[in-house]
Amino acid sequence: MRDAVGTRTAEAQAFKIQGMDCVDEVVALKRELSLLVGGEEQLLFDVLAGKMTVLAGPRDVAPEAIMKAVAGIGMRALPWREEGAPADSAGQSFSERHGRAAATAVSGLSAAAGFA
Repeated sequence: MRDAVGTRTAEAQAFKIQGMDCVDEVVALKRELSLLVGGEEQLLFDVLAGKMTVLAGPRDVAPEAIMKAVAGIGMRALPWREEGAPADSAGQSFSERHGRAAATAVSGLSAAAGFA
């Protein structure tokens, strides 16, 4: 997209990344996506929220291309909604939506049972 002066403009794209929960996944995403989006500096990550933002840059990259590249390293990217839920969360199973919280609860209960 170009503005009235002719310079390239675009909006940032945000994605919910399923499977991103530590710095190792961030490193893998940077390695996979940096060439596609025009450099590592075009990528922002919020690991706690599972959010990746691709800043507007020198290249216009379709969201589908980004989602395909993320899938290539074993994760899933979904368009981000402001509430923080992925756009198609209604089609996800319970374990996809709440898997980490359930695993944490089971782990905590197991640890507590071990002390009893």
